[in-house]
Amino acid sequence: MKELYAIMEDLLMVEYNQQSLLWLIKTAETAYSEEKQAEAKYTANSTKYYLEALQDELKAVINKLDDYLIKEHSHEK
Repeated sequence: MKELYAIMEDLLMVEYNQQSLLWLIKTAETAYSEEKQAEAKYTANSTKYYLEALQDELKAVINKLDDYLIKEHSHEK
């Protein structure tokens, strides 16, 4: 059960990070509309890096969940 709580905590962290990514994207939209090119370029690069990091985190959490479910399934038999 502890493992499931840890996985849920990881999923919540990914959700939080996705909200942060949304904020970055909205900032980029604002920067482009105000023609602040340097800020927009920085925000776009940050968003790209952040998205890649989120994808890696999500893959890791899903793998942990898969491992846990396989382990639990093998114990049931």
